[in-house]
Amino acid sequence: MEMENLRQLKFWLDDNVDQGTDIVFGEHKGVEIKSEALLRSLSSAMNALTKFNDCFVVLGRVADMDDILIFINAMDIECARQKFLELLKHEQHWDGKSDIYIEFCIPLSDYAVNNVYKNTDTSTVYTLQNHETTL
Repeated sequence: MEMENLRQLKFWLDDNVDQGTDIVFGEHKGVEIKSEALLRSLSSAMNALTKFNDCFVVLGRVADMDDILIFINAMDIECARQKFLELLKHEQHWDGKSDIYIEFCIPLSDYAVNNVYKNTDTSTVYTLQNHETTL
């Protein structure tokens, strides 16, 4: 959610600059801080933040529906779960009452290369190998 707020702020600043409305936000060491300067700084910060994102593999479902698998870019596992829940609720038309299950949420980088994953026991195997509790 925070990145979305930053994107909206960037869009607003970019629109100000494009329209020639260079708003002065303050002053630092005798130099005015304007929309254009803030836009450059914000763009750099957002680029740096997105490099820290990881891709998560998330599998889950609403109640008795079929599991869906989504690859989600997020800062951490909690953000990945939240994004997954938002997408799942929309995709499977959640009624606001039924249980929602997340079978697993694992960073893609944690998957073994050239390993065969035969079924949804992948989460159990991952959990046992990494001594984690189940989700």
